[in-house]
Amino acid sequence: MWIDSTPEFDDWIDHLRDRRAKASIYARLTNIENSGQLVGDIHSVAGPLKEMRFHTGAGYRVYFIQHGSTLILLLGGGSKSTQGRDIKRLQRQVSQWKERLGDEYA
Repeated sequence: MWIDSTPEFDDWIDHLRDRRAKASIYARLTNIENSGQLVGDIHSVAGPLKEMRFHTGAGYRVYFIQHGSTLILLLGGGSKSTQGRDIKRLQRQVSQWKERLGDEYA
């Protein structure tokens, strides 16, 4: 499975100070990429927008959309305390990506 990310996600992960959480996030993304399957605590939050939940630190979330069975696009990240705002903001991005990628979401 191929994983790509937006500049917003890259900025968020680059500035994440919790080293343990960052290592956990990278480990799961690597596992998904290598296995070709979504693994871990993953939930749909709004239409095609999904979240990976990490039970470390502040309860971090990584938000993404999946296109077909081969591409995951990481849109952003946050914590349990910012979850509501994050989802609203990222729903707007999903609309933009949907126009680019079409309606083929898993």
